[in-house]
Amino acid sequence: TYIVSDTELDVTVDEPETSEPADVETPNSGKDIPNTGSSDMVNVALVAAVVSLAAAGAVAFRKVK
Repeated sequence: TYIVSDTELDVTVDEPETSEPADVETPNSGKDIPNTGSSDMVNVALVAAVVSLAAAGAVAFRKVK
C-alpha cells in the first residue's frame, strides 16, 4: 500500500504496555490458500518486455540499403 501526501506523517507505532502477548486465534478450517498463478504472469510479462525491447533495438539500428 502506498500513500502519497504533501505533508510528512507521523508513522511511529505505539506499543501497548502488556507483559503477556495476546493470544490471537485465526479462523482456519484446514484449507490452504490456493495458488492463483498470478506470480507466473509476472515472469511472462518480463519476458515479453525483454523481447519487445530487443525487437525495437533491432529496428532502430537496422542499416538502410
